[in-house]
Amino acid sequence: MTLELGGNAVPLGTEVFGRLLCFHTAVFQRRTVFFVLLRKLSALCLKLLLQQQPVARDLRQISAALKMITDMERIGDQAEDIAEIVAFLGGRGTENSELLRDMARSTIRMVSGSVDAYVKHSEFFRECRNKKWREDEMRVANWGYDKASDEYTCPEGRALAFVGESSRVSGLGYESTVRVYECEDCSGCTRRAKCSKSADPDSPRKIQVNPTLNAFRSRASEMLRTETGSALRKRRSVDVETVFGDIKRNLGFTRFTLRGLEKVTLEWRLVATGHNIRKLFLAGRKKGKGAEGAMA
Repeated sequence: MTLELGGNAVPLGTEVFGRLLCFHTAVFQRRTVFFVLLRKLSALCLKLLLQQQPVARDLRQISAALKMITDMERIGDQAEDIAEIVAFLGGRGTENSELLRDMARSTIRMVSGSVDAYVKHSEFFRECRNKKWREDEMRVANWGYDKASDEYTCPEGRALAFVGESSRVSGLGYESTVRVYECEDCSGCTRRAKCSKSADPDSPRKIQVNPTLNAFRSRASEMLRTETGSALRKRRSVDVETVFGDIKRNLGFTRFTLRGLEKVTLEWRLVATGHNIRKLFLAGRKKGKGAEGAMA
């Protein structure tokens, strides 16, 4: 969402040449929403670091998110500066507006490409390796969906109509919106035992769908299956996972002992320094043994 808002702010700043006051106001309105989202994301990342004390993959994901938040904030600030400059020009220099629009479009493509995810989501391995789960007819993802009527169709051929939206807040404070669908009549369903866990035999089946999450998962799965995604996954197992596996298993570091972002950062740097010194020592000893063997 922050990408969408930040990306839209850049072309708005260039289009101001044609419609100055209207778009200038729109940029600043988007800026307010943009920075509210940045503050929420920053607060969520800090809460995860302080309460959950993540290590390995979880820590890397949170650290990457914090770095991206900083960069996105810088992009938002620069988009705001562009809008101010354009408003100051008052329509002068419109002969260069097409070049500026081209630059804005190129910038948006660069930002979009930079945040495309090559990180495996929680269902990726099952999508690739578990054929039984992937083709299970009771998975909502395998149910038919009619976009025009906004209805799902279960394997029994019964429609589940949209009944409303519901907000959910995770234990870490992340709020998401799901769409709720309900079947009008489940009586006589031959798949009732597999479909519903309700003790009430007359209760209709309800499902909850998170379109935003599903879109992110689909996009991630699509990119992970590309040639680039496959190469990155293979390289990751060599470049990254072995390091964290060595630190956790061989050095026994599985939890942080300190509290606070600054202290946790210092503790992690000490652990990483110890790991690197150990690697240098082992490499030097191996090289020394090789030299002795050659002399003998």
